[in-house]
Amino acid sequence: MAKTVSLKEAQAAYSLSLNKTDLSQGPLILEHEGEPVAAVVPIAEYREFEAWRERHISPPLSPDDEWEQGQQAFKQMQSKLLKTHKGQFVAVLDNQVIDADSEIGTLARRVYARFGYRPIYMQKVTEQPRAARIFSPRIVR
Repeated sequence: MAKTVSLKEAQAAYSLSLNKTDLSQGPLILEHEGEPVAAVVPIAEYREFEAWRERHISPPLSPDDEWEQGQQAFKQMQSKLLKTHKGQFVAVLDNQVIDADSEIGTLARRVYARFGYRPIYMQKVTEQPRAARIFSPRIVR
């Protein structure tokens, strides 16, 4: 079970004395004004976590890779999309359809409003899809 320590508001830096028995009972949770803000864990447990994170969390995709991943996902889902969204434009992000509309402009405005301006693959669902990548100009200030 985790041990909880409350940190009081002070001008000086915080100081905390620990011994191995403090951590043998589980993580030490640090609180500030009643809210948990950090956890102190044995170094072996931290190293196990770091190793797990390296194995399971992939680095973020570049914008080009993110767009191409959406294109590949669209191709894999195309036969299913022909049954459910034929003639519509679909937006694909993180390997799933996130929205659809009969007009690309309406779809783009809605999707970018929800997810921000980032590479999102949008394609009309037809028997023979056409894909063209159009880069937007960047404004440098």
